[in-house]
Amino acid sequence: FGDQEVSDDLGKGPARCLTVPQVAAVSAALQEMPASALAQRFDAAKMEKAQVYPEGMWITDGVQALNYLLEHYSHLQNFYANAAAHGKAVICFIS
Repeated sequence: FGDQEVSDDLGKGPARCLTVPQVAAVSAALQEMPASALAQRFDAAKMEKAQVYPEGMWITDGVQALNYLLEHYSHLQNFYANAAAHGKAVICFIS
């Protein structure tokens, strides 16, 4: 989420900023891990134990949970690739 706080607590912590170089680094890291590699590393029990949002689905939803993760991973890769290509910083927060 970045180390630079840019707001007060919004209920689940402050908004944080990823600088342009940090966005480029995140984008590069995401591009280095294709969805197929992420799928091979997927461990539903670890996701559940770590309370990764959305909690409660990783074990009960089986393959659908993995498909959910992979779909959103693709969106995340595209988001950061686009932001990096345009030299943009990113503000992250949980609502």
